[in-house]
Amino acid sequence: MKVKNRFLTFIFICLLVLSQNWLLFFSISTNAYAKLTTFVYARVNMPGVNLYKTTNPTSSNVYFEIPKTYFVLLIADFNELFYKAQYRDVVGYVLKDEVIPVKETPNSPYLEDHSVYVFSRDGLDIMSSPNESAYIVTTTDLYDDLSYYGERQGYEKAQGRGETWFYVKTNNGTFGYVYAGLCESDNIITENTEVTTEVKDPFLDNDSSYLYNLVDLPAGLKILLISLVILPAVILLFLMFRPILLEKYLKSKSPKVTKRERKNKTIKQIQELTDDSSL
Repeated sequence: MKVKNRFLTFIFICLLVLSQNWLLFFSISTNAYAKLTTFVYARVNMPGVNLYKTTNPTSSNVYFEIPKTYFVLLIADFNELFYKAQYRDVVGYVLKDEVIPVKETPNSPYLEDHSVYVFSRDGLDIMSSPNESAYIVTTTDLYDDLSYYGERQGYEKAQGRGETWFYVKTNNGTFGYVYAGLCESDNIITENTEVTTEVKDPFLDNDSSYLYNLVDLPAGLKILLISLVILPAVILLFLMFRPILLEKYLKSKSPKVTKRERKNKTIKQIQELTDDSSL
Protein backbone atom coordinates (compact mmCIF):
# COMPACT_ATOMS: atom_id res chain seq x y z
CA MET A 1 0.00 0.00 0.00
CA LYS A 2 2.86 2.35 0.88
CA VAL A 3 4.51 1.66 -2.49
CA LYS A 4 1.27 2.43 -4.28
CA ASN A 5 0.86 5.72 -2.41
CA ARG A 6 4.41 6.73 -3.19
CA PHE A 7 3.92 5.88 -6.85
CA LEU A 8 0.77 8.01 -7.04
CA THR A 9 2.56 10.87 -5.29
CA PHE A 10 5.40 10.59 -7.76
CA ILE A 11 2.96 10.80 -10.70
CA PHE A 12 1.29 13.84 -9.11
CA ILE A 13 4.61 15.66 -8.72
CA CYS A 14 5.55 14.93 -12.35
CA LEU A 15 2.23 16.35 -13.51
CA LEU A 16 2.76 19.36 -11.26
CA VAL A 17 6.17 20.08 -12.80
CA LEU A 18 4.79 19.74 -16.33
CA SER A 19 1.89 22.04 -15.55
CA GLN A 20 4.22 24.63 -14.07
CA ASN A 21 6.40 24.61 -17.17
CA TRP A 22 3.37 24.77 -19.43
CA LEU A 23 1.91 27.68 -17.49
CA LEU A 24 5.24 29.48 -17.59
CA PHE A 25 5.54 29.03 -21.34
CA PHE A 26 1.91 29.97 -21.90
CA SER A 27 2.13 33.14 -19.82
CA ILE A 28 5.30 34.35 -21.55
CA SER A 29 4.04 33.46 -25.02
CA THR A 30 0.69 35.11 -24.33
CA ASN A 31 2.42 38.22 -23.09
CA ALA A 32 4.54 38.28 -26.24
CA TYR A 33 1.44 37.86 -28.40
CA ALA A 34 -0.34 40.63 -26.50
CA LYS A 35 2.59 42.95 -27.11
CA LEU A 36 2.68 41.95 -30.75
CA THR A 37 -0.97 42.86 -31.22
CA THR A 38 -0.31 46.38 -29.88
CA PHE A 39 2.39 47.03 -32.46
CA VAL A 40 1.46 48.68 -35.73
CA TYR A 41 3.16 49.47 -39.00
CA ALA A 42 3.79 52.98 -40.25
CA ARG A 43 4.10 53.94 -43.89
CA VAL A 44 6.77 56.13 -45.44
CA ASN A 45 4.93 58.27 -47.99
CA MET A 46 7.64 60.76 -48.86
CA PRO A 47 11.34 60.70 -49.71
CA GLY A 48 13.99 61.64 -47.16
CA VAL A 49 12.60 59.67 -44.20
CA ASN A 50 15.54 58.33 -42.21
CA LEU A 51 15.97 55.48 -39.76
CA TYR A 52 18.10 57.02 -37.02
CA LYS A 53 20.53 55.14 -34.78
CA THR A 54 19.48 57.15 -31.71
CA THR A 55 17.05 59.98 -31.02
CA ASN A 56 19.47 62.54 -32.41
CA PRO A 57 18.05 63.71 -35.78
CA THR A 58 21.33 64.65 -37.41
CA SER A 59 22.76 63.46 -40.71
CA SER A 60 25.70 61.74 -39.00
CA ASN A 61 23.29 59.64 -36.88
CA VAL A 62 21.42 58.05 -39.80
CA TYR A 63 21.38 54.36 -40.67
CA PHE A 64 19.78 54.97 -44.07
CA GLU A 65 16.87 56.57 -45.87
CA ILE A 66 13.87 54.23 -45.83
CA PRO A 67 12.55 53.40 -49.31
CA LYS A 68 9.44 55.43 -50.11
CA THR A 69 6.01 53.67 -49.89
CA TYR A 70 7.38 50.94 -47.60
CA PHE A 71 6.85 50.51 -43.86
CA VAL A 72 8.51 50.32 -40.48
CA LEU A 73 7.24 48.26 -37.57
CA LEU A 74 6.55 50.54 -34.61
CA ILE A 75 7.94 48.98 -31.47
CA ALA A 76 7.31 51.71 -28.92
CA ASP A 77 6.07 55.26 -28.45
CA PHE A 78 9.51 56.44 -27.35
CA ASN A 79 8.92 60.13 -26.70
CA GLU A 80 7.09 63.16 -28.11
CA LEU A 81 9.19 63.20 -31.28
CA PHE A 82 10.21 59.62 -31.99
CA TYR A 83 8.86 56.13 -32.46
CA LYS A 84 11.18 53.24 -31.80
CA ALA A 85 10.91 51.28 -35.02
CA GLN A 86 12.24 48.35 -37.00
CA TYR A 87 12.94 48.07 -40.71
CA ARG A 88 13.65 44.46 -41.65
CA ASP A 89 16.19 43.39 -39.00
CA VAL A 90 17.51 46.86 -38.15
CA VAL A 91 16.07 48.62 -35.08
CA GLY A 92 16.26 52.39 -34.81
CA TYR A 93 14.10 55.49 -34.50
CA VAL A 94 11.85 57.48 -36.85
CA LEU A 95 10.35 60.93 -36.44
CA LYS A 96 6.63 60.73 -35.77
CA ASP A 97 5.71 63.49 -38.20
CA GLU A 98 7.46 61.68 -41.08
CA VAL A 99 5.56 58.37 -40.97
CA ILE A 100 1.88 57.39 -41.10
CA PRO A 101 0.66 54.62 -38.76
CA VAL A 102 -1.74 52.27 -40.52
CA LYS A 103 -4.49 49.91 -39.45
CA GLU A 104 -3.54 47.00 -41.69
CA THR A 105 -0.60 44.60 -41.56
CA PRO A 106 1.03 44.93 -44.98
CA ASN A 107 1.84 41.82 -46.98
CA SER A 108 5.22 43.21 -48.06
CA PRO A 109 6.22 45.83 -45.51
CA TYR A 110 9.88 45.95 -46.58
CA LEU A 111 11.81 46.12 -49.81
CA GLU A 112 13.51 42.72 -49.52
CA ASP A 113 13.99 41.56 -53.12
CA HIS A 114 16.36 44.33 -54.18
CA SER A 115 20.08 43.62 -54.39
CA VAL A 116 23.16 45.38 -55.71
CA TYR A 117 26.47 43.95 -56.86
CA VAL A 118 29.99 45.24 -57.01
CA PHE A 119 31.51 45.88 -60.44
CA SER A 120 34.89 47.17 -59.24
CA ARG A 121 37.58 44.87 -60.64
CA ASP A 122 39.47 44.71 -57.34
CA GLY A 123 36.36 44.28 -55.25
CA LEU A 124 35.08 46.91 -52.86
CA ASP A 125 35.40 47.71 -49.17
CA ILE A 126 32.30 47.81 -47.01
CA MET A 127 32.72 50.65 -44.55
CA SER A 128 31.40 51.43 -41.08
CA SER A 129 30.02 54.75 -42.36
CA PRO A 130 30.10 56.76 -45.62
CA ASN A 131 32.77 59.09 -44.27
CA GLU A 132 36.45 59.30 -45.12
CA SER A 133 37.37 58.55 -41.50
CA ALA A 134 35.38 55.27 -41.47
CA TYR A 135 37.01 51.87 -41.01
CA ILE A 136 36.68 48.81 -43.23
CA VAL A 137 34.12 46.29 -41.96
CA THR A 138 34.76 43.68 -44.66
CA THR A 139 35.64 43.44 -48.34
CA THR A 140 33.56 42.10 -51.21
CA ASP A 141 34.69 40.66 -54.52
CA LEU A 142 33.71 41.53 -58.05
CA TYR A 143 30.00 40.76 -58.74
CA ASP A 144 29.23 39.90 -55.11
CA ASP A 145 25.51 40.25 -54.40
CA LEU A 146 24.60 42.56 -51.52
CA SER A 147 21.16 42.94 -49.93
CA TYR A 148 19.98 46.53 -50.26
CA TYR A 149 18.40 48.33 -47.28
CA GLY A 150 18.53 52.01 -48.17
CA GLU A 151 20.74 54.95 -49.10
CA ARG A 152 22.69 57.63 -47.33
CA GLN A 153 24.79 60.54 -48.54
CA GLY A 154 28.51 60.59 -47.85
CA TYR A 155 31.74 61.65 -49.47
CA GLU A 156 32.56 61.27 -53.15
CA LYS A 157 34.82 58.24 -53.26
CA ALA A 158 35.32 58.31 -57.06
CA GLN A 159 35.29 61.62 -58.90
CA GLY A 160 32.15 62.22 -60.89
CA ARG A 161 30.27 59.22 -59.45
CA GLY A 162 28.27 61.06 -56.81
CA GLU A 163 28.05 60.98 -53.02
CA THR A 164 25.47 58.20 -52.56
CA TRP A 165 26.25 55.13 -50.43
CA PHE A 166 24.15 52.01 -49.95
CA TYR A 167 23.48 50.44 -46.57
CA VAL A 168 23.81 46.72 -47.30
CA LYS A 169 24.04 43.29 -45.76
CA THR A 170 26.41 40.62 -47.04
CA ASN A 171 25.60 36.93 -47.41
CA ASN A 172 27.30 36.21 -44.09
CA GLY A 173 25.19 38.81 -42.25
CA THR A 174 27.65 41.72 -42.09
CA PHE A 175 26.19 45.24 -42.29
CA GLY A 176 27.92 48.31 -43.69
CA TYR A 177 28.09 50.97 -46.36
CA VAL A 178 29.23 50.41 -49.93
CA TYR A 179 29.90 53.18 -52.45
CA ALA A 180 27.00 53.33 -54.91
CA GLY A 181 29.22 54.77 -57.67
CA LEU A 182 30.99 51.39 -57.95
CA CYS A 183 27.87 49.21 -57.73
CA GLU A 184 25.05 48.27 -60.06
CA SER A 185 21.65 46.68 -59.66
CA ASP A 186 20.00 44.02 -61.76
CA ASN A 187 16.49 44.96 -60.67
CA ILE A 188 14.45 48.15 -60.35
CA ILE A 189 13.14 49.48 -57.04
CA THR A 190 9.36 49.09 -57.25
CA GLU A 191 6.95 50.97 -55.03
CA ASN A 192 4.59 49.27 -52.62
CA THR A 193 1.05 49.80 -53.90
CA GLU A 194 -0.86 48.21 -51.01
CA VAL A 195 -3.89 50.20 -49.85
CA THR A 196 -3.77 51.13 -46.17
CA THR A 197 -5.84 53.13 -43.70
CA GLU A 198 -4.27 55.76 -41.49
CA VAL A 199 -4.60 55.39 -37.73
CA LYS A 200 -4.59 58.43 -35.47
CA ASP A 201 -2.78 58.08 -32.14
CA PRO A 202 -2.04 54.33 -32.31
CA PHE A 203 -1.88 52.49 -29.02
CA LEU A 204 1.73 51.60 -28.28
CA ASP A 205 3.69 50.80 -25.17
CA ASN A 206 6.32 53.19 -23.97
CA ASP A 207 9.88 52.01 -24.46
CA SER A 208 9.11 48.50 -23.24
CA SER A 209 10.95 45.26 -23.74
CA TYR A 210 11.27 44.05 -27.30
CA LEU A 211 9.28 41.15 -28.76
CA TYR A 212 10.23 38.06 -26.86
CA ASN A 213 9.20 34.52 -26.12
CA LEU A 214 10.56 31.67 -24.05
CA VAL A 215 12.93 30.56 -26.77
CA ASP A 216 14.50 34.02 -27.06
CA LEU A 217 15.26 34.44 -23.37
CA PRO A 218 18.94 34.57 -22.39
CA ALA A 219 20.46 31.23 -21.42
CA GLY A 220 21.08 32.34 -17.84
CA LEU A 221 17.47 33.41 -17.35
CA LYS A 222 16.22 30.14 -18.84
CA ILE A 223 18.32 28.17 -16.35
CA LEU A 224 17.07 30.31 -13.46
CA LEU A 225 13.40 29.88 -14.43
CA ILE A 226 13.77 26.13 -14.92
CA SER A 227 15.55 25.82 -11.57
CA LEU A 228 12.81 27.74 -9.76
CA VAL A 229 10.18 25.46 -11.30
CA ILE A 230 11.97 22.15 -10.73
CA LEU A 231 13.50 22.81 -7.29
CA PRO A 232 10.23 22.47 -5.30
CA ALA A 233 9.48 19.18 -7.07
CA VAL A 234 12.96 17.85 -6.26
CA ILE A 235 12.48 18.75 -2.59
CA LEU A 236 9.09 17.00 -2.52
CA LEU A 237 10.55 13.90 -4.13
CA PHE A 238 13.35 13.85 -1.57
CA LEU A 239 10.93 14.16 1.34
CA MET A 240 8.71 11.45 -0.13
CA PHE A 241 11.50 8.91 -0.54
CA ARG A 242 13.45 9.95 2.55
CA PRO A 243 12.17 7.05 4.74
CA ILE A 244 13.23 4.52 2.11
CA LEU A 245 16.62 6.14 1.71
CA LEU A 246 17.10 6.30 5.48
CA GLU A 247 16.18 2.65 5.85
CA LYS A 248 18.67 1.65 3.17
CA TYR A 249 21.31 3.80 4.80
CA LEU A 250 20.80 2.20 8.21
CA LYS A 251 20.90 -1.28 6.70
CA SER A 252 24.13 -0.44 4.93
CA LYS A 253 25.66 0.65 8.26
CA SER A 254 24.46 -2.37 10.28
CA PRO A 255 26.90 -5.30 10.68
CA LYS A 256 26.46 -8.00 8.06
CA VAL A 257 25.25 -11.40 9.26
CA THR A 258 26.05 -14.56 7.32
CA LYS A 259 23.50 -17.29 6.57
CA ARG A 260 25.26 -19.69 8.92
CA GLU A 261 25.12 -17.15 11.76
CA ARG A 262 21.42 -16.55 11.16
CA LYS A 263 20.81 -20.31 11.09
CA ASN A 264 22.70 -20.87 14.33
CA LYS A 265 20.84 -17.97 15.93
CA THR A 266 17.51 -19.45 14.89
CA ILE A 267 18.44 -22.89 16.25
CA LYS A 268 19.54 -21.34 19.53
CA GLN A 269 16.25 -19.45 19.85
CA ILE A 270 14.29 -22.67 19.21
CA GLN A 271 16.32 -24.49 21.86
CA GLU A 272 15.70 -21.72 24.38
CA LEU A 273 11.97 -21.89 23.72
CA THR A 274 12.05 -25.67 24.10
CA ASP A 275 13.90 -25.41 27.40
CA ASP A 276 11.42 -22.85 28.67
CA SER A 277 8.46 -25.05 27.75
CA SER A 278 9.97 -28.07 29.49
CA LEU A 279 10.01 -26.13 32.71
